Amino acid sequence: MINVIDRRVRRQARSTTTFGDYRRRSAAVGQALTWLCGGALALNLLLVISILLLLAWNGLSYFWQKDLIELDLKDGRKVLGEVWSQEQAAAQTGAQAAAAIDRLRLKIGNRDVSGLDFVWIDAKDVAGRTRPRDVVLLERLEWGNFYGTMAELRKGSQVLATGQDAVWKAFEPLHERKLKERRAIETMEQGAIGDVNYVIERLRLAEKKLDLENLSPAERERRKAAIETQVAADQARYERLAAELSRMRERFQAETLVMKTADGATKEMPVGTVVRAIQPNEMGSLSKLGLYLSRSSEFISADPRESNTEGGIFPAIFGTVLMVFLMSFAVAPLGVLAALYLREYARQGPLVRMVRIAVNNL
Repeated sequence: MINVIDRRVRRQARSTTTFGDYRRRSAAVGQALTWLCGGALALNLLLVISILLLLAWNGLSYFWQKDLIELDLKDGRKVLGEVWSQEQAAAQTGAQAAAAIDRLRLKIGNRDVSGLDFVWIDAKDVAGRTRPRDVVLLERLEWGNFYGTMAELRKGSQVLATGQDAVWKAFEPLHERKLKERRAIETMEQGAIGDVNYVIERLRLAEKKLDLENLSPAERERRKAAIETQVAADQARYERLAAELSRMRERFQAETLVMKTADGATKEMPVGTVVRAIQPNEMGSLSKLGLYLSRSSEFISADPRESNTEGGIFPAIFGTVLMVFLMSFAVAPLGVLAALYLREYARQGPLVRMVRIAVNNL
């Protein structure tokens, strides 16, 4: 009897000791997991902030204008452009195949002349490097940037100015006028002509709709004649506007600019196709800051151009914001109704509890 009681006491003592040890071990493990969770959260925040800083550094610097450099190559060629990156790469052939060589990634633009926008140039092939003061960068509606010097300013067969300085002086006021003319053309295309086209299309749809309505032949002919009369009047108005638009485009494309590349090739382009003309090597920090702000605002507020590879992203921003508002207007009332239903009317089963837990987790 005494042995039985002694065994029970020892077993109870062991169970009490084991439970206390279990609680202490659980508390230690819980504290370690809490620190682990906090450390993982801090690491995640650090990674997110690092990615945002990396994106901001590489993205925001895109609009800052770099100086233009002209490279004199050992084979006699000249290359003008912006240095975008520099790296070391292994030589492909020759005795230096195992050695690393420096090379530059240069944005040379002039795609409509050379067919290339970027080139890689090995540092060993460069005989000299200069920063010409009079070189010009043109941002265009098509074909991207153009790098070179201004050779001539023409109007038809008449030469208005010759030489970099004279052409630049005559180009600035002319370009301002061309920007206004381009805005006027866009306003007419999207305004008056667009409205007339819309009215004509509506009248044509109304004419087709007459064939589907249950009308007497006389009534159908009367309405169709009235629609045709209105279409003829609007068509005449459209032709007048189209003729005026054609004259505006002729004036818009009358003056042309002849540019000369670093290797001596020439390219003639309408002055109106130039979005912006600058001399990067003549600009100071304040001028580049103003250009940076101008490009940034254009990126946010302007429409895209050149197959959505240049210009602004305003339509995308507008569509995104509009979709957010529409989703908010749709989700808010439906979410309130769903919450009331789950809380007051739905039978509290496993599925409803799973939905409520999922919503709380979100």
